[in-house]
Amino acid sequence: MVLTGLQGLVKATTSLGWLREKNIPVIGCRGTGRVCWSLGSDYWLASRAEKRVVDSLIYREFGVRIGLEERLVVLHPVELRGSEYAVEVFAEATRLGILEYASSRGWVLHPSASLASLALSYGAEAVELRGLAPGNLKGKKIRVGTSNARGRWAILDLGRYVAVARVVDNHTVRVKDVAPKALKTLEPGTMDDAVKANEEIHGGLASEARHFIRRVFAGHAKGGRVAVALGGDDSSAALLSIAREAVGNDRVVAIHVASELVFPETTRYVEKLASILDIELYIIDAPSPLEAITEKGLMNKNDKWCKTLLRVEPLLRAANQLGVNIVLEGTRKWDSKAKRLSKYPGSSKVIRALPLYHWPRLALQLYLYERSIPINQLYQEGIINVNCIICPDMSIYELHKAYSLHRGFFRRLTHVVVAARGRSQKTEQQTMAWILSGSWRHG
Repeated sequence: MVLTGLQGLVKATTSLGWLREKNIPVIGCRGTGRVCWSLGSDYWLASRAEKRVVDSLIYREFGVRIGLEERLVVLHPVELRGSEYAVEVFAEATRLGILEYASSRGWVLHPSASLASLALSYGAEAVELRGLAPGNLKGKKIRVGTSNARGRWAILDLGRYVAVARVVDNHTVRVKDVAPKALKTLEPGTMDDAVKANEEIHGGLASEARHFIRRVFAGHAKGGRVAVALGGDDSSAALLSIAREAVGNDRVVAIHVASELVFPETTRYVEKLASILDIELYIIDAPSPLEAITEKGLMNKNDKWCKTLLRVEPLLRAANQLGVNIVLEGTRKWDSKAKRLSKYPGSSKVIRALPLYHWPRLALQLYLYERSIPINQLYQEGIINVNCIICPDMSIYELHKAYSLHRGFFRRLTHVVVAARGRSQKTEQQTMAWILSGSWRHG
């Protein structure tokens, strides 16, 4: 595949392949043959925490440990009926299944037959069945002597093939998927090899972003500098580096909006990052989020008043104080349908530019690794929305993880919500349970 300009790069980002020889993911599937999947949303390398979850669930279901923590694993969000958060899991040149999180059950694994085949090669128990045509089994109920299942799923050894089946009862299973037998794990891939194999993609995207920044700077900049909105996520970290590469350190200033709503880990990370890249950092305080919640109630997906009051308005105030009229943001198409170049709502002076609009998160991770730029430690906890401790865009898992890290904030938040509602409403204990249920996010 020969990439031609931005259009070719964007097309490549809609598919993911796996290079078996190196055991690494490849954006755009170049050189991966039939090991290629079409993806409709963002995708990224799993954190240590996410890989630990998958490993533990494989052990719970099949009684074996594959050791994914030391391997490259890619996650891709998918819609799953009745579920709020679910991701496809890719590793070892195959699709391992779907990882789901539900507030009532916690983490749940929906394994593929390929994962069952891998587990069988590691010694997992299976029910031996012969004389069945693998191509006709999907969706069918099968009577077995005993399912031998540790959990909700059973492995069926069909001879040359393996099936994974949902346990109906101790003597009945329903077949979900079939795959060739004797799949084995590969030699662990390395980030160095992944960076090299994907260089045309992340290098091409970085080059295009630098050219975009230079065009915007040449055509619109007043005061000789541009600002980067530094939220502490992978995207804004990569953007700060690319802006520095595009126009130089002395023409870039980073703006970080701080408040009680922002993870303190993120503010510390932002300070460290600006120091490493030798970029001026301007921290501006947002209004008190707890006071705003007292007045407005909790934000939700239909009323994200927090975005304007606690992020955009302080950001524009900082830009005016610094005398810059261009703010570069790391917002991508997976996050927003905003135009790549526009004016901020309510502002006739400040331009909002989105140089990384087309990047998948995997490309960001490869770019940052290649340049030895550290990432926010919260990612290793499995948190994706690393800016705000509580946010309507958080998954229920992230909300629960944020609570485990910052219980004091949630206690203060609960007290504020109870006080705002009045004595006739729920107790603090009931309110805390309501907040952690995540139902407020939907309005």
